[in-house]
Amino acid sequence: SLCKCNVPVKLSQLIANQGPATSPKVISLLAHIVLLNSKSTPELVNQAGEILRSVFAVDLSSEAGLVIAAHFARLGSDFNDVLDKCGAFSFIEKNLRSDDKMIQARALDFIGNYWKNGSVREDVAQQLFPQIFNTLKTEKDKTVRRFAAFAIGNAIYNSPEFGWTLLKDFDVILKILDDESVNDNSNLEICDCAAGIICNMLHSDSQYVPKLKQYRSFDLLFSALSKGKELGSRILMRITALCKYEETRKLLKVKTNRAIIQKYTK
Repeated sequence: SLCKCNVPVKLSQLIANQGPATSPKVISLLAHIVLLNSKSTPELVNQAGEILRSVFAVDLSSEAGLVIAAHFARLGSDFNDVLDKCGAFSFIEKNLRSDDKMIQARALDFIGNYWKNGSVREDVAQQLFPQIFNTLKTEKDKTVRRFAAFAIGNAIYNSPEFGWTLLKDFDVILKILDDESVNDNSNLEICDCAAGIICNMLHSDSQYVPKLKQYRSFDLLFSALSKGKELGSRILMRITALCKYEETRKLLKVKTNRAIIQKYTK
């Protein structure tokens, strides 16, 4: 493989040596080679540090740095240590403030993938989570909002204490799930992420059950299940979280809810 031949390292060294004068084609080639790896390998883990340091150091390669970092995070927790040591979160925090919406979205994609595979260091998490939630509340760009919701859902799964922060302004999540316009792909994705936030809260801590019930979260989940097969089939996979507690298992036996579920089993 290209990694076994040290090609990513050689490209990284070229970027480090040439700095801002590096051809964008070289940076794109490095990102492309990294993305060819569909699973973690010892070679890729060993080379990740040099790859990340080279792209983080050149402003021209910010987007490539975000793409590569998010891909490493997506491949699994093997990369978490090297991502931390290379200053990934400092790089991410800077890019979250970018005026470029795609850069913001890619930064949020990294955070969501990292948090999916483990907890973020507490001091970093305490700084990032309110910023991400505020982005979801105030941002108008659909792609940025979708990745903010994605990041929040994975954060809740591995850092469930942040659920209490969400509950202070939970209408933000419920309005997304209750959106009637799920026909276009961007709305479908964010509705799925909103369902994921509710179900991950449910999965992570039984203390959230009364509050989620009070806010009609479960009613909205079943309502979203009826909004068409593309969204419904995704939410059906998520509501397995209702099986965890006796109180929420009862919801699966309610006649109207059972009828909605049965549409997917025929």
